Amino acid sequence: MDIDLYFGLRDFTDYRLGDLYPLKDENIVTCGGEGYAECPECHKDFFVVCHVTQGRIEQVEVDLSKNGYIP
Repeated sequence: MDIDLYFGLRDFTDYRLGDLYPLKDENIVTCGGEGYAECPECHKDFFVVCHVTQGRIEQVEVDLSKNGYIP
């Protein structure tokens, strides 16, 4: 599933879990950031939180505290 992440360098490169993720500040190696996705099957949209640990994408989870844009 494609997820648009709203932190990092926004270089439009495809990343997978476990990949190194370039952050704007090279001194930060662990952080969490927001992303947005749409299910390719049902087209329901939702927000996610992406966890980067030691510079790698370690976990992506649905952010249940935010509603998507599509009703």
